Amino acid sequence: MTNFKLTLDVWTILLFSSAVIGYFLAVLLFHHKRGNKEANRLLSLLMIVIALLITEYLLFNSGIYVAIGIPLFITTPLIFLIGPLYYLHSNTLIKGKIKLKPTHIFHFLPFILCLINYIDYYLALVSYFAGNKAANFDFIIRINGYAYTGIEILQIAVYVIAVYILFKRYKNNLSFNVNSFELIRTTWLQRLSFVLFVYLLFKSSALFYLILTNYIAQIEYLMTLSLSAILYVIAYSSISLPEILSGSLKNGLVKKYQKSFLSEEQSRSYMEKLRDHMRQNKPYLKPDLKLSDLAANLSISTNHLSQMLNQEAKTSFFDFINYHRIEEVKRRLSNPEFKNFTILSIALECGFNSKTSFNRVFKKSMGMTPSEYSRSIIPQNN
Repeated sequence: MTNFKLTLDVWTILLFSSAVIGYFLAVLLFHHKRGNKEANRLLSLLMIVIALLITEYLLFNSGIYVAIGIPLFITTPLIFLIGPLYYLHSNTLIKGKIKLKPTHIFHFLPFILCLINYIDYYLALVSYFAGNKAANFDFIIRINGYAYTGIEILQIAVYVIAVYILFKRYKNNLSFNVNSFELIRTTWLQRLSFVLFVYLLFKSSALFYLILTNYIAQIEYLMTLSLSAILYVIAYSSISLPEILSGSLKNGLVKKYQKSFLSEEQSRSYMEKLRDHMRQNKPYLKPDLKLSDLAANLSISTNHLSQMLNQEAKTSFFDFINYHRIEEVKRRLSNPEFKNFTILSIALECGFNSKTSFNRVFKKSMGMTPSEYSRSIIPQNN
């Protein structure tokens, strides 16, 4: 039997650590009962796929595969799951629970085709481990490794672009009318997309280098290391943005304001000042109102304003502003002076800057659409 040796250098430790972190977080996420379960489980599957690819590289590089008679990578088809799982996770996080459709199978066609291409190899491995030491491994996988890498790069590039389009539409719909959780969600999507884009660039550069020069093992090492960066980013984000996994802002807010020097008395005083300002000056009618604008009007810091809202009103800045906008819309809908105005025109005058964001915020607040609410108050106006 061939001897094998696992070299414990810095790169190997980084790869091994990322794989362990990937498996550990994947198990926790898959069984996590809070937050968006579908999005968390898709992210869990993505981490397992990446961890398996890294684990196999370590086994192959150490000589263990050769020692036990495995001549080629087994997990190659898994590279075609990275793009689809990343896209479906992002899509689910943005749109909420999505219904599985027959068309979703197209996302996994590259994986299925690669799996079919590897059937002869898998059958030979089964025969070998069943006791047939004369199993024939002389056949050639019908598509070489460089071609697979090229297809993988193209596939991930398509999904990065697709997620960028989804993300852009999502941000356009949110505009200024977003809450804290949605801001955290955009940060997470930007972070995950960025590391996928960097991985894409790095792997593309490495592929061209390998094609133009002789094969160098260190390049393969660095390609795998760039893959492990995805797991490190997910692990870091689970600590810095725990709300995206749990669906709760409570822990993040407590940690955020631990070092603040705003007393309870000051907080209550600021809250009264804010309520007077909202009632008298109606700053929420300004469509592009920002936290810094309101803080400047009250002559307090943005951090204290944000903390005061979360502690006294138990809400975020955007939820607080949207609450007042909705109340203003309701007042105007009930006022006969506005009977000739459309609901949308009233919403725009009350600070909303798009029909989509207004409808979403109104339904979330009232449990019905603006049109349904308008019809429900007609008898009261007559």
